[in-house]
Amino acid sequence: MTHVQDASDLAKQSALDSHTRLEAAISAWKASVSDAHASLTSRLLQTHELLDCLVRAFAERQDRSNGAFASLAQVDELRAALSVREQELAAAAALTTDQAQRIGDLESELHALRQREAEAQSLVFTKETEDRLKSGLRAEAVSESVEHADELERMRLELSALRHELESVRETQESERRAGASALEQQAQWKNELAQKLAVESRARQLLEDECEDLRADNLMLRRANESLSREATASRPGGKTTYPFRIYDESGRKRKLGEMLVDAGYLTSTQLDHALVEQESIRDTKLGAILVNKGLVAEDVVAEGVALQQAS
Repeated sequence: MTHVQDASDLAKQSALDSHTRLEAAISAWKASVSDAHASLTSRLLQTHELLDCLVRAFAERQDRSNGAFASLAQVDELRAALSVREQELAAAAALTTDQAQRIGDLESELHALRQREAEAQSLVFTKETEDRLKSGLRAEAVSESVEHADELERMRLELSALRHELESVRETQESERRAGASALEQQAQWKNELAQKLAVESRARQLLEDECEDLRADNLMLRRANESLSREATASRPGGKTTYPFRIYDESGRKRKLGEMLVDAGYLTSTQLDHALVEQESIRDTKLGAILVNKGLVAEDVVAEGVALQQAS
């Protein structure tokens, strides 16, 4: 950076010296041309004035014969002097033109030097700007690197904390999973025990229902036997008539069906009635009483009496 600054200062000083010398030379040339031009102009005016005087004098003396030749000689001398002066004026004008051309060349060279100086300054400025930008970019890169390092360290710490937290969560989940598995095993064991108990209770209930059904059937058989004995006893008496314990209407006053009457009177169980109804649905155009008689569940006279009571009521 110091070498670049020194080179820039040297370039600026050299350009300034060149400009100063050129400007001084141009000023001197301009002054010289101005002086020469003024001198030639003055001499030309003097020559013209002298020529005018000679012409007037020649006009006054042309009638004088004794001085004619002398006047003509003076006129020739004056014309020769005028010609010399004109040649000198032309030479001075040519010199002035050369000097003006030289001044134009010098001004062009000065303009070119100024352009080169501007370009040099631009290059120096560009170099300095580039160096400053590089320096700034380096500083920014270092700053960003430090910031990134800090951010990376912070992220590493956060990651470590998250890992510890994740391990803790995993341990908690594992503990909960084990507790859940143990609870599920206990629940499964309870379910198995409950299923076994329910199975035992179901078998016991089924056995109890079977026993109850057997008892109902036995009770029904006993009632049938009792009724049969009662009918026989009643029929053996003179004028005796068999009675049946049918109730045609229930407690709400609704008229019972034949199966309901038989169940209410004790001739049939509800299970037997349900089986008979299912069989009736599978056999079309079959009366319930015929199914009960054919299966031996109810006596034919009992069915006939129930049907007769239904129709009569």
